[in-house]
Amino acid sequence: MKTNISKRIIILIICVVTILFVGCSKSSISMNYVKTPDKIYLTGDLHRQEIIELNKKYEETKDYNEKQKILQEIAQLEVRSTIMIDDKVFINKLLNYIHNSRGKDENIILDRSSKDYYSMQFVYNGLKTMDENKLKEGYIITNINIYNGYALFPKYDKTSSNNITFISVKLSDSIMNYLKDYYKSKAR
Repeated sequence: MKTNISKRIIILIICVVTILFVGCSKSSISMNYVKTPDKIYLTGDLHRQEIIELNKKYEETKDYNEKQKILQEIAQLEVRSTIMIDDKVFINKLLNYIHNSRGKDENIILDRSSKDYYSMQFVYNGLKTMDENKLKEGYIITNINIYNGYALFPKYDKTSSNNITFISVKLSDSIMNYLKDYYKSKAR
């Protein structure tokens, strides 16, 4: 009787350890390290085609002064394509969603000409990038790409060809719709 109980305990321990190892090997990346920004600057597809064409023109141009004019045009279009989101309710909703999500490490090549591409810049008031005490509170994200419904967080990876991979988090339809609608209502 005693050996049967011992065998059952050993089998139970083996099962638990196996489940733990299988669960850990397939686990995704916790996203609760991202620090909540004070503001978000969102750049969308307004003027994107013009910017792409100006970038091509810039590459083909040899004259320094002409290149400077093109760069100024691009900068003006990018400023007009960028809006500020300071809606604290939405920012907290977005970050809570990200914190409760699981990310996947992916090597993605971004197509910035895609209609579903947005660039998000997080702004932290009164924070110097190298302020170690603030950095310990959470990971400071400065740029996030939104691509085909996923938030892509840059991650250094020395094994990738360009030293960067992305941690991707699938965004809900309600968050994507909010971003698109907010952008359309504010972009000029």
